[in-house]
Amino acid sequence: MPKPCLPWGVKTGTTSSTLSQVFRSLLNLMIEKNRLRIVPDVRAYYRKLLDEMANISRAEVASATTLAEEEIAAIKVALEKVTGGTVIVETRVDPGLIGGVVARVGDLVLDGSVRTQLASIKETLVKG
Repeated sequence: MPKPCLPWGVKTGTTSSTLSQVFRSLLNLMIEKNRLRIVPDVRAYYRKLLDEMANISRAEVASATTLAEEEIAAIKVALEKVTGGTVIVETRVDPGLIGGVVARVGDLVLDGSVRTQLASIKETLVKG
């Protein structure tokens, strides 16, 4: 990515001929208006729009330990049934979890953590 302190002509010369004309125009406009710092935000929003068009959801799955590929595949299948589309699973380890997993797909949170299960049991026992 070109540096904002470079002259405009040098910056625009760094755009590749393999980029689409629309993207090149957008990039040149961002360079001209000194808005290169928002490129990551534009990229994230563009990815979100492409995912929506292709019926793709991105899921963040947190677990107490690293998940095996078979476990990730099973979670992916379950999430695809819930969402009705393709799901790309991104995993991370959360040492704060006792066990189980917490999956987030957009606004949907599926909490299968041991902590939540214990809280549910506690609530049931308190209610009697």
